[in-house]
Amino acid sequence: MTPAGRRRTPSTLDLTRTRLALGLAAAMCTPWATAQVPQVPAPMALPPVSEAPMPGMGGDIRLTDQHGRPFVLHKQAAQATLLFFGFTRCAQVCPQALGLMQALVERQGPRQPPRMVFVTLDPLSDTPAALKQYLAPFDARIVGLTGSPAHVAEVARRYGVGTGMRDGVLDHSARLYLLGPDHQLSRTYRLNVPLAQLAQDILAVQSTVMSFNLR
Repeated sequence: MTPAGRRRTPSTLDLTRTRLALGLAAAMCTPWATAQVPQVPAPMALPPVSEAPMPGMGGDIRLTDQHGRPFVLHKQAAQATLLFFGFTRCAQVCPQALGLMQALVERQGPRQPPRMVFVTLDPLSDTPAALKQYLAPFDARIVGLTGSPAHVAEVARRYGVGTGMRDGVLDHSARLYLLGPDHQLSRTYRLNVPLAQLAQDILAVQSTVMSFNLR
């Protein structure tokens, strides 16, 4: 025991214990513990179902319809146009797009529906007769277009359509294109666009058709 009145000199063991205690206290006050909590990543934003076209997209279309007649977009009456690019052997995406067009016609009722145009990306296989047979189950008002590979490729390029081959089958981007009464591209849509939103945009474009016809 330390004699009364004399101060005890800290031993090495005492100093070590003190340093350990101070270090533990400091560690508990640092953000180390919270840094180990797993951070939940923010959910990724879904791509928009509707977008404004890039500058320079769109333009005139000069091809042949399913009846073998020449089709020139700029010579058509001032009317909203809903356009899609695909091909008749497409298993899923193209029938979905055509089904959406058909649903729009039914939704419009007595009101004038937009001009609906289906442009093939496989003109060597999709002759006018093949297009006519393919489109018949959907709606007689859908215009099917084909032409030479060079002409079809040029139209697809101007509308920003991507194509390629996957496992020997034609693969392509899938978007709907809404054109105004002046035949200028107004908006593009993914196929998951709500029907109500698409119908509303078409009605807005159709209202400009009336103004366009009064010029």
